[in-house]
Amino acid sequence: MEKEIIKMLHEIGTPENLRGYYYLIEAIKITIANKETVLKMTKNIYDPVGKQFGVTAKQVSTAITRAIERTWDCGDLDMLCNYLG
Repeated sequence: MEKEIIKMLHEIGTPENLRGYYYLIEAIKITIANKETVLKMTKNIYDPVGKQFGVTAKQVSTAITRAIERTWDCGDLDMLCNYLG
């Protein structure tokens, strides 16, 4: 599953050099395992990812937001539309 997530992030142009890239991989894995986790992002996604990487939930949230923003700004918009509709 992780290889598929990484492939997708590469295809849409998410920069690997951002911390949020690695947090996104873990957040997506958590969400795939249990789709209801998105109902409480901080408790169910940001906290566990933060604990895994030794950072706060706020740092995870900020880094993921930055990675998403960079992807929208510099990524492959056609591929984004392909994945997101």
